[in-house]
Amino acid sequence: MTNKKNSIALSDSLRSARQRKKLSGTSVAEQLGISAAAYRRYERGEVVPSAQVILDMCDILDCEPTEL
Repeated sequence: MTNKKNSIALSDSLRSARQRKKLSGTSVAEQLGISAAAYRRYERGEVVPSAQVILDMCDILDCEPTEL
């Protein structure tokens, strides 16, 4: 897969995991300590989060990194 395809797959999985937990993007961003705009870029696939941010997201969204 190309990086673009990877980021799209990640963004779709991230959005689905967030919605399953019934959390807003703003809420997740606040828990991550980032701006809502930065979080939206992750969900749109515009930016790929670092490994540490992915692990932090998994803690918030109660999922495993492989699920994202």
